[in-house]
Amino acid sequence: MAGASRRADADAHLIFLIIGRTEGVLWEIRRIRTEKLLARMVLVFPPPRSDELQARWQPIRDELGLSQSTQAMALESTLLLIPSVDGEPACVTAKARSAHYYREAVAVAGRLAAAAHGCASRRVRLA
Repeated sequence: MAGASRRADADAHLIFLIIGRTEGVLWEIRRIRTEKLLARMVLVFPPPRSDELQARWQPIRDELGLSQSTQAMALESTLLLIPSVDGEPACVTAKARSAHYYREAVAVAGRLAAAAHGCASRRVRLA
């Protein structure tokens, strides 16, 4: 099964990963990094309370070494984050967490992921 997962990830344009509190999420991030697919990974921030988001985000942020570049990130409005190979993430935020904004964010993620990942931090605010 792991071999099939690796092949699917290698063929994928984007790899969506919902941030969570399990060791499995960190394992997936390590595997994606080891296989040099980090530029295709899109972290999805689900709609739980702010304190729960912080508890989910902290170990992932540390694992990816994003402590400095995401320190001032407003978790309440973040829908997606695309880590880049240079450590500067692209962040998609919205004024609310709704199905509409998540659909829009996924479309934006496709455009951002297609851009060069060596550029400066990219942030998109959905109306």
